[in-house]
Amino acid sequence: MEAGSVYDGEGVAERARTATLDIFATDESASVQATMFKMGQRVIAENAGVEAVTYALPNKHYIPVEMKYIGVDNTTPANADVFAPVAAPSGLISATISRQ
Repeated sequence: MEAGSVYDGEGVAERARTATLDIFATDESASVQATMFKMGQRVIAENAGVEAVTYALPNKHYIPVEMKYIGVDNTTPANADVFAPVAAPSGLISATISRQ
C-alpha cells in the first residue's frame, strides 16, 4: 500500500492532522484564508490519494484595547499588543483546496 493512497486512511488522517497543526501554529500569514490554503496544499502534496481538502474556521475578531489613558499607543496597528476577544464568532470562513 502506497503512503497517502486512497487505501491509507489512517496515514492520511495523521499526516493531515500534523500538517494542519504545524502550519496553523507557525504560519505568519496575514489572513485565515492564506493559512488554510497552505494547510490544504501540504495535505495534497503529502497524500497522492487526496483530491481535495476542506477547512471551515470561525471568523473571530480581536479588538485592540484603548490604552491612551495610561500613555500607551495600542491602537496603531504596528504598536498593538493587547487585544480583547469578541465573544461570538462573526461567521465561518471555509475553503476547499483541490488538485488541478
